[in-house]
Formats: sequence, C-alpha cells, structure tokens
Amino acid sequence: MPRELRLLPALALAACGLGAGDENEAADAARDGLACTLIFPSPGLTARLEAAPGTTLPAGIYDVTVTADGQTFVLRPEVLSPGGGTCLPEDCRQEVDVGGKRLFAEISLVGSLGYLYVGYHEDGGPSPIGLEVRLGSTAYASHTFTPTYVPVEVNGPGCGTTHQAMATVTLAAAVPP
Repeated sequence: MPRELRLLPALALAACGLGAGDENEAADAARDGLACTLIFPSPGLTARLEAAPGTTLPAGIYDVTVTADGQTFVLRPEVLSPGGGTCLPEDCRQEVDVGGKRLFAEISLVGSLGYLYVGYHEDGGPSPIGLEVRLGSTAYASHTFTPTYVPVEVNGPGCGTTHQAMATVTLAAAVPP
C-alpha cells in the first residue's frame, strides 16, 4: 500500500513559500510504493539576506530591486523596530509571463534576516539576477548573481525534482568614501 507523508501546512509554507512543485509527481511516486512528502519546492534562486554581524536593519520601507530575464521587480518590505517586519502581498510578491514561463520574485525581511526567491513556476530560474537593496538614499546591497541550478528531490528520491540555487548576501549600509 503506497504511503504519502503529509507535513503540516505551516511547515510546508515555511519550507518554500512559493508553491511551484508538482503534487502529481509525488502522488504518482506514492502509487509506485514510494513515500513522498508533499512539500511544494521553491524553484530558482533562494538568497538568504543577513544584516552585517552584530547589527539589525533600521526600521523603514526598503526598496528591493530585482532584475531578471529582462524584467524589473520592485519589492517593498517594511522592517519594524525592534526586529519585526511586515509586507502587503502586492509589495512583496510579483510575477510576470516571460517567454511562456511565469517568472516570480518574492521577499520576506525582518530586523536582521530575510529571504529573496526568484524563479520560474515551471522550474529553475533565470541567470543572471541583479539585486539592489536600499532604504531611502542608503544602499545596503548591490549584487549580481549567476546561479548554478542543481536538481533537488525535495519530496524524496523518485518523487520529482526541482532546480534550485542558494546564495547569501550581507546587508550593510554603504560607507561613503
């Protein structure tokens, strides 16, 4: 008898947040006698955004500009003091059709940590990806990623793959010369 292991919805959302996985692949694998989780994997780039060691980000609404596949997304998360964060869905998640694929960018950002996700719903992600993080006139990051996407079997062996890349970016106020 095939088994499907289901995770708590909160865990599944925390693990990826974007829902680009293929539930049918997991169900097919379960019928073949494999135990598959039903995490919806996040395809594309996951960039961990960290405040410089020993610091937190100042409170305010940040402008996070992402360029990928000829598109520009401007995401606007708000960092709250002390260390919290909030964001309206339209300010922190955007997507657009590009060449028959659905490209997305999504961010979460709090006082000292955040995550940026950029990819295609269909799988994988673009390259290169530009990132700029600003609070008013202060730049906190300016980086171009050239991700290498690797196949990952998030739901277990034989339960489908998604192509992901990981990176870390330190957010620190630029010091004027």
